[in-house]
Amino acid sequence: RGGAARRRRRWQETKARMRADPQFMQQRLERRAQRADHLSFVLDRDLPPWPLGPSGRVDTYFRRVCIRDGGLVPLMKVRPDAAAEALLALLIEDQPRERSDRAMPTERWALESDHDDSPLPPPLRSPFFAFLMIAPATALDAALRLIAFCMERWMEDAQRFEGEAPVPFELAFEDGPRRFFGDQEVLQWGDTSGMGAGHLSNLFAAMEKWFCLRLDQGEDIAPELERLLADGASVAFLPLTLNIGKYSPALFRGVLRPLMGDPRIFLLDRRRAALNPFSMDGLRLLKFGADAHDASREWATAAYRSADLTMAAVTEALADPAFATWLAERISRWDRPEDARDQLELGWLQAALTPAHYTAGAGGALEFELPQNIGARIQ
Repeated sequence: RGGAARRRRRWQETKARMRADPQFMQQRLERRAQRADHLSFVLDRDLPPWPLGPSGRVDTYFRRVCIRDGGLVPLMKVRPDAAAEALLALLIEDQPRERSDRAMPTERWALESDHDDSPLPPPLRSPFFAFLMIAPATALDAALRLIAFCMERWMEDAQRFEGEAPVPFELAFEDGPRRFFGDQEVLQWGDTSGMGAGHLSNLFAAMEKWFCLRLDQGEDIAPELERLLADGASVAFLPLTLNIGKYSPALFRGVLRPLMGDPRIFLLDRRRAALNPFSMDGLRLLKFGADAHDASREWATAAYRSADLTMAAVTEALADPAFATWLAERISRWDRPEDARDQLELGWLQAALTPAHYTAGAGGALEFELPQNIGARIQ
C-alpha cells in the first residue's frame, strides 16, 4: 500500500514538472517515443467544456435513453431549439482532454463513443432522423453545427500532429471556387459504421434517408443541398450529395451540376461505390435475427448508392442538350496529368462522358463504344 502511494506521488510530481518545464517534457516525449508500452495518458490534460457540449458529466443511462430510445422526441415537437441544444450536448464528449498522441477517431472528433449495439439500419440509429422529420430546419442546422464542430477538431488534430494546415479539395462553382477540407477518414464518415465514427456515420445516413424521402414526396430539396455545398466546407458532404444525386439524377443538371465538372469526383465515386456493399457489420447484426440483418443490408446495398455516376451524367446529357453542351465544354478543359497511366484513365473518362460514344442496345440500354485511339493504348 505504501509503495503504491509513493508511485502515485512521483507520478503527480512528474506530471507537474512536465507542465512547468518544457525541456523536461521534451526529454520525456523522446523517451516515450522509444517505449511503446509507455502510458501516453500521463501527458493528457483536462480541458474546459466545449461550447456546444455539456457543462459536466452526463449519466450514461440518461444519454442512452435520449439517443437510442427517443427520449428527446417529445421535446423536439414542442421546443425544437431546446432539443437541438440537448442533443448536441449528449453527443459531444463530457470530459474533454488534450491528448498527447492521436487516439481513437471518436476521441479526436470529441464525440462520445457509440457503444449502443442497435439492430436498426444506420439512418434509424441516429436521433437526427426523427428530428429531421419533426423539425427539419432546426434539425438540419443542429446537424451542420455538429459536423462543423467535428471538422474543427479534425483541423486541430491535423495541424498539431502533421505540423501544417491541410490542403483543401477545391471545386469550381458558378460563384467561384469552393474549398472542402478533410482526408480519407473524413470522406468515409458517411460510408462507414462502428464505434470509430458511429454517431457521424449514422447522422449522414439519417440525412441521406431524409432527403430521399422528400424526393419521393416531390419536394424541392435544392435549397438545402446548396446550403450543404456552400457552408459545409467538408469533403464528408461529397459522398452524401453524390448519393442523393444518384437517387434523383436530374439534380446533376441543377444544384449538383458543379460536381459533374471535375474528374476527381467521378474517380472518387467509382472507388467508394465499389465499397458500399461492405459498409455494414453483417456478423454483428446476425445476432439480432434475419430481419435486422436484411434491413441494414438493404440500406448498404441500395442500387442507387452503387450506381455508376458516369452513366448518370451521360443519361442526363442525352436528356438535356444544354447540359450536354456544358459537360462537353468542361471536360475539354480538364488538365492533362503527367503520368501515362493517369492520362489513359482521364482519356477513358472523357470518352465515357461523351454521349456520341454510346449506342442503343437490346432493350434500349446504352452501350459504350470505346474510341480506337484509347482502346489501342489499353491493349
